[in-house]
Amino acid sequence: MKVRIVDPSAFRDALSFSGIAKGTMEILECALVEAENDTVTVTVSDLSMWFRAKVPAVVEEGGAVAVRAKILEGFVRSIDEPVVIETRGDKVVVSSGETELKLSSYSAEDFPPGIEAETVCTVTVQADALRRALKKLLFIPTKDEFQPIKSSVYLHVVDEELRAVATDGVRLGVVPVGKICDTKGTEGLFPKYVMQVLQRLLGMNATSDVVIEFKPSLAVFNVGPFSLSSPVLGYAYPNYQQVFPEVVMGEVRVNRKQLTNTLRLSVMTDRIVKLSFNHDFFVLTTEGDNMVVTDKIRCEVRGKVPRVALRAKFLLEPLMVVDDDEVVMRFSGPLSPVMLEAREYTYVLMPVRL
Repeated sequence: MKVRIVDPSAFRDALSFSGIAKGTMEILECALVEAENDTVTVTVSDLSMWFRAKVPAVVEEGGAVAVRAKILEGFVRSIDEPVVIETRGDKVVVSSGETELKLSSYSAEDFPPGIEAETVCTVTVQADALRRALKKLLFIPTKDEFQPIKSSVYLHVVDEELRAVATDGVRLGVVPVGKICDTKGTEGLFPKYVMQVLQRLLGMNATSDVVIEFKPSLAVFNVGPFSLSSPVLGYAYPNYQQVFPEVVMGEVRVNRKQLTNTLRLSVMTDRIVKLSFNHDFFVLTTEGDNMVVTDKIRCEVRGKVPRVALRAKFLLEPLMVVDDDEVVMRFSGPLSPVMLEAREYTYVLMPVRL
């Protein structure tokens, strides 16, 4: 194999996801480099997901080889000139200008193949819309992979709209991603860490569309020259819409920045914040060791708003991922779920029983 990559920045982008390459076997610490038809394809995997990137190249001799991903990334990150990759016996020589790197090669046949399956349906949305949706949700799932519903993001199509959902059992976030064609019934549950990789990938290609191929037990996210494949977790997602309050007693419209700044002290001490309402004021009370902190925020109140207690951190986090000037909080009772709404965002939080 011998190839010449004229644009080293494109190769750097392809290798910037080499952190995925990890596992108990040496081959999982490698990147698979394949050369064919004026394109170099770089693949890394940890057996739970596969990342692929296509880079334009001058292919003098095609072939495939696996090399240590992080070493190759470190080399490419340090150069600015075109890159030449050539296999010489059991070595891979990577050169750029006067700089040369020799790496041990691994057989491409030993690299784990991706899962192959027929596409059932395809969904296309704006990459930046999906990135923003994930930003509003990824703080919710836990890190406990033994509770897949609570440590994942759920994508599904309802009313010709792709929605992203996440819950940890105490709170729930729902974000519409975009209107799509008739693909009713399309759904998939994806691990949080896969969605974090996807969020980063979408940020690099914000002006592109993302084409999601749903396959049996698998989904492939295609963004520009990149693709990310992930198994779909085989768990039935609960009917999250049952959490939405059927009857609203009252609602409060409040300035988001003022509420955010007021909550910061409570979050620093990881306290419970008590919410009450006095005419046109939002009253927040936090009690701690030998202290009571009370703040008032002017707001617009409609209906009868009960007193509730919430974890300050859980109330602050959604306020940090939206940019609306105002948010609306809806209440149904002192122990009923509290709904916070912003533009294209619904967040539901269970209150604390005192």
